[in-house]
Amino acid sequence: MSDAKRLKAFQEENAKLKKLLGESMLDVSTLREMLGKIADVHRVITENGCSRCRACRLVGADPRFCRYRSTRGDDQALRRRLRELSSERRRFGYRRLHILLRREGREVNWKKLYSIYREERLTVRKRGGRKRARGTRAPMAIPRTSAGASTSCPTPCPAGGGSGCCASSTTSAGNASLRS
Repeated sequence: MSDAKRLKAFQEENAKLKKLLGESMLDVSTLREMLGKIADVHRVITENGCSRCRACRLVGADPRFCRYRSTRGDDQALRRRLRELSSERRRFGYRRLHILLRREGREVNWKKLYSIYREERLTVRKRGGRKRARGTRAPMAIPRTSAGASTSCPTPCPAGGGSGCCASSTTSAGNASLRS
């Protein structure tokens, strides 16, 4: 692939990334603006005593945003029990904790349990990979000895009168066993 084609591909990818970043920044600013507008609506209602619909019109917010009430139930007891179980059993993920909760008699949807598990930041940390040797290893040095003497046996042999007789006797005994 030539350098010109590679440069063009990088520029196209860069343009896509810039577009995605711009869209996400716009989404964040829109959400912040809506939260600010909701706070403004509540402030106008309390200060002026006007209706919610009129306050929304004054601020420029959609009345549906101000009317929304969360239908999510109170799950503090479930959160507390999930934290306790995960501290007792650190290597358990949300699936195994779900089984333990079911055994205790708590019927919880696994998707809800997973979202609570992530909100509480109870995720199991991944273990490290295999430790590998760094750098290159030098081959093991073999000690050089004289032709007649061997350093394999540190004790002097009474029959041979010197060191190294154990190696020669074991090899001769081994050869004898092979012959028979």
